[in-house]
Amino acid sequence: MGKKTLVTVVAAAALVVALAIIAASSLRPRATGQGPAPGGDPAAEREATAERLFAQAQLAMDRADWTAVIAILDRLWVECGSTRFLEANRATVSRMLAQAKSKLAVAVRPPIPPPKKPPPAPDPEPNLAEALREWPVAFEDKLASRECLKRGWLFKGQYGGHFEVKGALRVSGMHTISAVWWRQPVGDDFLLSVDVCPEDNATPLIWLCGPGYGTSPGTGYLLRVSVLEKQFRFDRHGQAWGPPHVPGPRWGEWYHIDVLRHRRVLALHINGQQVGRWHDPAPLRGPANAFIGFGSHLGFSGKRGAWFRQMTIRMPEEEAQRLKKAPVERILDPPLTVLPRPNGERLAHDGFGQGVISRWSAARREWGIHETKEGLVLRGPNAWPRPWRVEAFTAPFALDLPMSYFPNGEAVNFSVRLRHGDALDKGRERYRGWTLSFPAGDGLVALDWHDEEGKAHRSAQNAYFAPVPGRQYVLRLELARERLRVFSNGALILAGRSPRPIADGEPVYLGFRQIYGGSRVRHVTVHRIDP
Repeated sequence: MGKKTLVTVVAAAALVVALAIIAASSLRPRATGQGPAPGGDPAAEREATAERLFAQAQLAMDRADWTAVIAILDRLWVECGSTRFLEANRATVSRMLAQAKSKLAVAVRPPIPPPKKPPPAPDPEPNLAEALREWPVAFEDKLASRECLKRGWLFKGQYGGHFEVKGALRVSGMHTISAVWWRQPVGDDFLLSVDVCPEDNATPLIWLCGPGYGTSPGTGYLLRVSVLEKQFRFDRHGQAWGPPHVPGPRWGEWYHIDVLRHRRVLALHINGQQVGRWHDPAPLRGPANAFIGFGSHLGFSGKRGAWFRQMTIRMPEEEAQRLKKAPVERILDPPLTVLPRPNGERLAHDGFGQGVISRWSAARREWGIHETKEGLVLRGPNAWPRPWRVEAFTAPFALDLPMSYFPNGEAVNFSVRLRHGDALDKGRERYRGWTLSFPAGDGLVALDWHDEEGKAHRSAQNAYFAPVPGRQYVLRLELARERLRVFSNGALILAGRSPRPIADGEPVYLGFRQIYGGSRVRHVTVHRIDP
């Protein structure tokens, strides 16, 4: 081949390549995406668009963006419905569209609500006649001899309670409450029948589902037969309920009272007639609510009180059998829920019986304060012994003291006092600081904060876990800043807070008080604790 021929062949090949490049570029879309380039093939452009939209739909599938998948595939059907690419991949595109619509429907579908439970059946109406006919007698006492007192636990109120039996049981409690708790436990269903007579200004009290000890009106369901208030009234933790339009009791008259507890309902019958029913949405149950007690309020010892006779307790047979197999015991101590703070440096230890009374200053010392080998004895009734420790402490500190009430006396009105101030004014009864009543005359274990004027403000109270006569309690008071915590035998029973924190270095004086009755403090130990 000659030189001219070779040049001609190369030129022809270059021309062919150039024409191929021009033809290919005419088939590509414009940069703006407005359609085929001038002189391009619309069919080829639709094929390219179909491939591009399909690829975008696959990317949206990978992102689980089902709304975008549906929008892209709908555009693919509209713009590229007659393309060879779509005909070849019709089944795949249809499957992708169906899957996207299904996923999107699940994502936006509201949750299916759980099937509605049928409303609980209402508690059956207590039927007195049915209970009297079908429930056997679990406990019965005519209350006509002193032997009945051996079947109960006796708790005297402030100033000394009084119990006597003269054909019927009479309970008097002076200005506060005395009570006898019967040892027979009751279950969730029971019927109590008893005759009651208020004497003069005394108010008979009947505890239902109570703890079996103490005189607190805040435990269980408390039925008051009140002449002064002219009503029969149930109390539960400060909530009162009384049957409307029922004539109030009168002094000197006997009333036959039936109280029927069935599940959540209490029905009160007076002289055989139902006068009211009370539905309790959170009924009292368990060992802390398993006893019945009788008591009196505002009856003077030896003169006035509340009379009780002909007591009967009925329960369903299965309930009585359950109690026999697993006897219910009184819960005298609260559960251990919070640990006391660890003790640090010991600040003081007063072991009474070793001449440490000299560290204490007492108003009317000769009237009811005695240091014995068994501890510091505080005794009424003609005095309010209130010793104060001369040396002050500074918070934070923990105070530990074992104490007990006299075995044969009342168990109320012992208090621990923490007086805040620069100097101890032993003759001034009003002070700023804390008072722990263990318990107060109303039977409530309580914490009160006294303001600058000495007015008391209730900070915390506990209706349960009141002390029992003769039983020793190790009280622990932890004072840190504005908070005071009280423990009994290692268990937290109260936690209070003052309106303002205690200033660093502010002196705090320790004192006791016993109103009537008698108590004994073994020793006092004070430790530093972390704030």
